[in-house]
Amino acid sequence: MIGWGFLMSNNFLGVFLDAFVCGLIFGLTFHLLWNKKRNEIKEIHLIPILTLPILFLFVYLYAFPKLLPSIAYNAVPQYVRHDILKNTIPKFKVGDELSELQKALPGEFEFEDCYGNRGAMLENFQYVIEVNCCKIVRIEYGPRQKNGYTMGGERKPCS
Repeated sequence: MIGWGFLMSNNFLGVFLDAFVCGLIFGLTFHLLWNKKRNEIKEIHLIPILTLPILFLFVYLYAFPKLLPSIAYNAVPQYVRHDILKNTIPKFKVGDELSELQKALPGEFEFEDCYGNRGAMLENFQYVIEVNCCKIVRIEYGPRQKNGYTMGGERKPCS
């Protein structure tokens, strides 16, 4: 059931890795609870035990990305990454340092020699970012439209 929740990420290796980790955590937890406290479990209600996976999914897919988006960015499914991207890019403006953008979204904006551009059209969001001399020189974003933003421009010398 937990692995099915990650199938929407379109990353099968990630799906199976997440399912393995979740199964290992909850399987060991159940094993320890069952073997060590079998008689006590019979005396308590099972609802708290059954809600642990739901609580974990809530924390993993909602709270963790909201509270620590830069740490969660590379550890969550793709659709959650898109939400983090959609919420983070509007915080930047022309003239901001590339390093700040790279800290906020690790691994997403790696430019050789601090020059380049990157754009994407996500499900309901699109953006384009151009970088020159380790500074953002152009940033456009908004709801997805039929036509994307144009990318390009010539490299200007750093002063």
